[in-house]
Amino acid sequence: MPDSVLPLDVFTVPLDRVSLIEASAGTGKTWTITGLYTRLILEHGLTVDQILVVTYTKAATAELRERVRARLVAMLRAFEQGHSADGFCQTLIDQYTGEQDLAIRRLTRAISSFDDAAIHTIHGFCQRVLRDAAFESGTDFDAELLTDEHGLLIEAVADFWRREVGEATGAWAAWLADKQQTPDSWLLDIAPHIGKQDFLSLIDMEEPADNTTLQAQLHNALNAAHEGWFEEGDAAKALLLAFDEQEGFNTSHKGDKLQALINELDTWVAEPPSTVPNAALALSDSGLYQGFNKRKKKLAPPSHPVFRLFEAVREAHDAMRSSFEIRLAKLKNRLLAHCNAALVQSKQTRRQLSYHDLLNKLAEALRGDNGPHLAEHIRDTYRAALIDEFQDTDPVQYDIFRHVYVGQALPVFLVGDPKQAIYSFRGADIYTYLAARQATDAQYTLNTNQRSLPGLVRAVNALFSAKQNPLPFLDEGIGFQGVQAAEKSRAELVVPGDPATAFRFLMLPQAFSDKQAPTKWGKTDANHQAAASTASEIVRLLNLAAQGQARIAGEEQGRAVDRPLGGGDIAVLVPSHRQASLIHEALAARGVPSVRQGQDSVFATTEARQWLCVLQAILQPAREPLLRAALATELMGLDAAQIAALQDQEQLWEQWLARFAHWHRLWREHGFMHMFRDWLDQPGPDQYNVSQRVLAFFDGERRLTNLLHLAELTQVENRRRAGLDSVLAWFEQQCAQPEKSEEKLMRLESDADRVRIVTIHTSKGLEYPIVFCPFLWDGKLMHPNESAIAFHDEQGRARLNFGLGDIDQHKRMASRERLAEKLRLLYVALTRAKHRCYVVWGQIDTPSATSNDDKPSEGLHTSALAWLLHPPTDIGKAPGPVLLARIRERLAGISREQILLDVERFAARTDGATDILTADINDARYQPAPSPAIALQAATLKRALAARWRVSSFSAIASHGPVIAHEAPDHDAVSPVVEPLVRPVSDHPMADFPRGAVPGTCLHAVFEHWEFTRQDDAALAEHVSTQLTAHGIDTGWTAAVCDMVHTVLNACLPPPDSPMQGTIPQLGLMLDTPGSIRLHTITPNRRMAELEFTYHLRRFDMAGLRGVLREKSHKLPKVFIDALNRLSFQQVEGYMKGFMDLVFEQDGRYYILDWKSNWLGPRLADYTADRLLQAMAQHHYYLQYLIYTVALHRFLGQRIAGYQYETHFGGVYYLFLRGVTPDGRLGVFQDRPGEALIEALDHWMRQE
Repeated sequence: MPDSVLPLDVFTVPLDRVSLIEASAGTGKTWTITGLYTRLILEHGLTVDQILVVTYTKAATAELRERVRARLVAMLRAFEQGHSADGFCQTLIDQYTGEQDLAIRRLTRAISSFDDAAIHTIHGFCQRVLRDAAFESGTDFDAELLTDEHGLLIEAVADFWRREVGEATGAWAAWLADKQQTPDSWLLDIAPHIGKQDFLSLIDMEEPADNTTLQAQLHNALNAAHEGWFEEGDAAKALLLAFDEQEGFNTSHKGDKLQALINELDTWVAEPPSTVPNAALALSDSGLYQGFNKRKKKLAPPSHPVFRLFEAVREAHDAMRSSFEIRLAKLKNRLLAHCNAALVQSKQTRRQLSYHDLLNKLAEALRGDNGPHLAEHIRDTYRAALIDEFQDTDPVQYDIFRHVYVGQALPVFLVGDPKQAIYSFRGADIYTYLAARQATDAQYTLNTNQRSLPGLVRAVNALFSAKQNPLPFLDEGIGFQGVQAAEKSRAELVVPGDPATAFRFLMLPQAFSDKQAPTKWGKTDANHQAAASTASEIVRLLNLAAQGQARIAGEEQGRAVDRPLGGGDIAVLVPSHRQASLIHEALAARGVPSVRQGQDSVFATTEARQWLCVLQAILQPAREPLLRAALATELMGLDAAQIAALQDQEQLWEQWLARFAHWHRLWREHGFMHMFRDWLDQPGPDQYNVSQRVLAFFDGERRLTNLLHLAELTQVENRRRAGLDSVLAWFEQQCAQPEKSEEKLMRLESDADRVRIVTIHTSKGLEYPIVFCPFLWDGKLMHPNESAIAFHDEQGRARLNFGLGDIDQHKRMASRERLAEKLRLLYVALTRAKHRCYVVWGQIDTPSATSNDDKPSEGLHTSALAWLLHPPTDIGKAPGPVLLARIRERLAGISREQILLDVERFAARTDGATDILTADINDARYQPAPSPAIALQAATLKRALAARWRVSSFSAIASHGPVIAHEAPDHDAVSPVVEPLVRPVSDHPMADFPRGAVPGTCLHAVFEHWEFTRQDDAALAEHVSTQLTAHGIDTGWTAAVCDMVHTVLNACLPPPDSPMQGTIPQLGLMLDTPGSIRLHTITPNRRMAELEFTYHLRRFDMAGLRGVLREKSHKLPKVFIDALNRLSFQQVEGYMKGFMDLVFEQDGRYYILDWKSNWLGPRLADYTADRLLQAMAQHHYYLQYLIYTVALHRFLGQRIAGYQYETHFGGVYYLFLRGVTPDGRLGVFQDRPGEALIEALDHWMRQE
């Protein structure tokens, strides 16, 4: 690290600049962030919504929010008491002597308003800015957040494939098929690079030569070779066989393999030449040279004119292949550009924004002409910023913060650790971090490890020190500065008779060949050896714990502890899901319960594939092949013999067909989850249901958790999609392309005290008492057939190559970057342990170094730990791109003793912290200590429940019923109406409109989704018809409802403070009176439908409500007072929640309007003022609009400067839709409660 980097003192670090804090693992990064946050509250007087805190996952955001709040609460308590046992709090108390009252006020304000704290993920922050500054950023107000754009990407790739490849013919089509090119494979290549067009450059080159010429050359060469073999084949065969008898060929060409090549050519020559046989390539001059046994010094490869003809075929074939490879790579370049553009277009059409768009749009806006104004707006909003996990930034994210904060005298802290930058697969870019570091005003480091024992700290310091390897992280920009262990009391693992060393190597024993010669472990065997040795050591520790001999004793978080070591104290860190399974199996075989944690998609599991087979059979129960495939799954539990026997027993087979048909019917008629539960509980031939059958496996809990998770996701999708086929197609796509979105990640199957199997990526940020790292020798860097190569050039720019230019050099550069990230991943793995860390190591296979090829290969030499333990001797001199070749050369012939010697050299540098043990692999089983019998009894409640504190609503109060947890808009329940025995004939159509909650909801929807000022009868009719259909009402009512809507919107609504009139219809009167309103004049920007509110209630009880409403000065109508006397409800404390059907503005005044579909009688005369008052009283609607008025009164008071009730509140309308007349004298209830009544209600609810 640069010399200018200083140790951070959280109490004195300046709060007026952009600072970088590099926090090594375990050094208290989160503690530091909470401390800086507290100082910003106390010293700068900032509010919680002015301090921006950004981290990179929702889980981290939730944890950080909780930690910050806890720090503020502890700090407030410390100031109130004047002292604290917490060192941080006491230090600040001492610094603020004489300013305690100010500190208490600021902390109290921060805690009381903490719900407004600006603690976000990076995407949450961008979304907030784009929404709050929509004009400045040019963003759509109503854009929907698209959390998963994978479906759109699939469509874009399929469209490109159809256009560019769908019509391919001839050699090009055959070559694509031979290379197994499909839309799915292309999708895998480009998906990680979508949305990065602003900073990712593609490698490109000129178009290849004319394919027509190349095809003609290949055709001519094939014809010549075909004719040559036909005429001279016998002589060539004799020559080849004779050479083979002299042992002139190596294994690729000799014996049966040579005969197979000859047979292939004999078959090929019998037909006209149309394809290039592999045998022709193998028996060409160059192919024979490769297959020549070079140990036969006196022999030369056989020569014949036919072989030269085959060589011409090879050359033409290679030229054609090279041309096709270039064409394919350029096609993928165009595909990526097409998909980026197509996604933008698709999302714009749908008015959607993806996570990529949130970042790109904000960055683009900040770079635009309005950028300085937008940046100023963000700075005005967020006067300080704490950016966590900054090592995981990318060019777009940093560009945002650079435009907003760099160069400004504001407190900004970029907190991260480049040694833990391990998320390049998510788009993190370490080169961006390194560039950003140079742009900061000050750089600090945290240099005290609070997590691990001193021995572990010494071991990690030694492993990554320059003495061990001058380039510990392979990148000169990332140095290593050792940390010190905190001087504090802590718990330790105590095992009598065990060495006290904290860092331990488990060395694999010597491997032997079939001939008992010493050899290296192959990767497959090494995996099993590592898993077995890890499981054996875990069993030893847990058995000692069961005997009371392995304990964790000492002090943890200020408390004395002395307890047996438990399974939950142990974590096994693995690179992959496959290796996690090996550990799980090895532990299960020894009786050790374990649980897996990782970042794998549940759709990538065996349960997903098996459940897909079952779903396919349920969807098409008459297709017997699908049924057989479903029955053969472990979920259904039948083996091949049982299935074959079933088909010989027609009756039993028919029963299975009927059972799947039954599940199909349940799904179609009652929904997916109903079917799934029935299927899950159905006993099979073994008399076990699916749950019991799955739980019988050694990893049964894992399997059942996956299955239930899949069912939950399928149920969600079932609600979104129309038809069973669509759901199945979605599930098939998920299995084909498993995504790792948060809701699809595998869940923890148990939280019991079990050994935890965790991927190294998942372990970041976590800590465990005991850690095992069995697979650090696994050097996998790159798939052999990988075609999308991402790397950085010499200038640090992100590049992507699909196979053009110097692809081999770019693969070397990419491999070097991947090894560098593996070194950072190694650092993460080795810094998770608190008490002890185990590493499995040994003599693992390394590819031969005899060739001059320095392209990447896979083996021990490409593992990160090998780079540190066994560095090449010329590490300071070898060019970067060939470093992997140098270490491969060193390890290719290394013996186990030499490997052990390197490990011992390292151990000597750790000052006694490291022990080297031979892995002891045995079959000993875990013998848990017997659990004492515990007599269970029900707990006794010793406190009173705060039953009054809850969320209430008008509906709950008026119905005298329980509180509804999720209050919904009130769309009129069925109202009992006493009708005469002989019902009078109705005198208007809406009198006969269906009654009840559903018709009421329908009429609400008609008005809610119609634009009042629109004069379009055809569009209105279509809208009404759509709503009637959606609510299951005959569309024959369309005309009547349209007439009603027209009447209501054009009716002259009297001023709310005018007296109720209209005892007889006044249909001819259409004159507007002063203050009257017609709804058809209300534009969309002056109204809000279904306005939701929630406000605080100190106390809401019957006696208090009657006391306020009975006050004579409030002039509540007697009919309402009488209804109030009949009302009864339980006392409420907590919150009042509800939805106002409509709030609109007219001439600077705001009105509440409620649509009522109540049926009051068959004639218009039933909707006079007297009848409306009776209905309002009967259903306690007077209380509803008073509750609504208080809500709007409070809302307007917060939003309008100089708000006054008499000036700004207009009144209340209740429109009884079945009886509204054009003059507004019938069917319209209006009122404008007095200000004194509303103020009295407001103060009473607040208990002021």
